[in-house]
Amino acid sequence: MAGHHALRAEACRCVFRLKFARESNFIRQRRWWIAEMFQLFPRAKTGNQFRARNAARDAETDAARVGSIVSAIEAALQAAQAEHAGLSERLHDVLARAAITVGTETDEYIDRAPEDTALQNQFSTEIANGERRLRELETSMGHYQFLKTVLATRVPEHTAADGAK
Repeated sequence: MAGHHALRAEACRCVFRLKFARESNFIRQRRWWIAEMFQLFPRAKTGNQFRARNAARDAETDAARVGSIVSAIEAALQAAQAEHAGLSERLHDVLARAAITVGTETDEYIDRAPEDTALQNQFSTEIANGERRLRELETSMGHYQFLKTVLATRVPEHTAADGAK
């Protein structure tokens, strides 16, 4: 019986060694496969170390991003201001021409020529449209100015440099 137990114990040790060898081989193959996969990534070939960018380069990148936003807001604000100025001038001209067609007499509208009435109606429509657009532009300019203020308060280190340019 003692020989049987010894034989059985030896068989168990052989099975254990075989199983351990298979697992060990699997682990080695897995490690090799992972290493090979990382070599496929171009950045992994630089010694497998993570490197962050220089802080000065990060600051330049951030400043460029904020600068592009400031430039876009400033361009929109200037375009709205230019449109507002031009429309205001044209609206004043239309108001002056409309005043001429109205006349100065209190009962002039009674015997006004039909073409003057049509012109007066056209001026009224154009004046209303121009005043509506001026209000829209004023609202937009307020929004753009608000965006500039928000940006200046949220990212003052970048907007101060852009404002000096």
